[in-house]
Amino acid sequence: MIDSSYRYIILSAGQEWNLYSWESTKNDSNIEFYNELFRPLLLKKFWWRTYFKSKFLCRIIWFPYFRRLLKIDKRKTILIVYDWHYLTMSSYIVQSFKRMYNNLTIVYCFTNLSKVTGAKTFGLLDNLKDSYDQVYAFDKLDSERYGFDYSRLVYAPVRHDYLINCVQELDLFYVGQAKDRLTQLIDIFKNAQKAGLKCKFFITGVSEESQYVHPDIVYNQNISYGEVLGYISKSRCIVDAIQGESTGMTLKTCEAVYWDKKLITTNVNVVNEPYFNSNNIMVYDEKSDLKRFMKLELMPYTDKDRFIFSPYRLIQQIMTL
Repeated sequence: MIDSSYRYIILSAGQEWNLYSWESTKNDSNIEFYNELFRPLLLKKFWWRTYFKSKFLCRIIWFPYFRRLLKIDKRKTILIVYDWHYLTMSSYIVQSFKRMYNNLTIVYCFTNLSKVTGAKTFGLLDNLKDSYDQVYAFDKLDSERYGFDYSRLVYAPVRHDYLINCVQELDLFYVGQAKDRLTQLIDIFKNAQKAGLKCKFFITGVSEESQYVHPDIVYNQNISYGEVLGYISKSRCIVDAIQGESTGMTLKTCEAVYWDKKLITTNVNVVNEPYFNSNNIMVYDEKSDLKRFMKLELMPYTDKDRFIFSPYRLIQQIMTL
């Protein structure tokens, strides 16, 4: 599926779901995945940036560190770096790699809106195209605004039987931060309750005074992505409320397609996706009939639908540019 004469190195920024997203490639000897040990939250601390802004420290510490870690040799190599990874904090390191290795293509990948990313936080957003050979946004508005290439999120966990054949005990499931979508999430939850649907919502980043108290909503409790997959496997439908002006298909859309689940989303752009089926996906508004939607027969997604989010598809796209 990919050119075996190349070496493919992926540097993730510590998000657990990224590790699962590349899980299906773990037996491919040409693909090497490294998940950053520290949480991306640490990178938001100002004192971290001083260590990467200094060319002196980058030259004597960080460049040698990444050079040893990656062990880049004479093989043609594609280096895919996710937003928030430590390497992205220093244009100096990236440019040093490009000068030293003419067989190296360095690719930058976003997994969130540009305005809330590491590139924005580190003041690198406007210079990414100068530092990297290719830059991919998962949101088409970001792609058009900054001249980035567009690619959907990568998502390809191993499809274990125990996850596919699990008994479905829940109707609706949501997990994620509240951000600017708490009102939408609570509205969907209340609508589902009126329709007699069984829900489980995990919402983080919600102050006590802003909480709508209900036993089926758990606030400010982080769960592992392995636990998330467990909840997805026993749920009929995933809930997705997008941030602000986002047009990109979120991780929850990937999950719905990949695991054959219904999706309730506030993203109107989903109707333009090749896998869209009104039996499976509802664009939510205050008039939505959740009970009727949940009674519609699920039309299983195809392998072609799932390949849209494949790591191999991203690699193929990189190789053709």
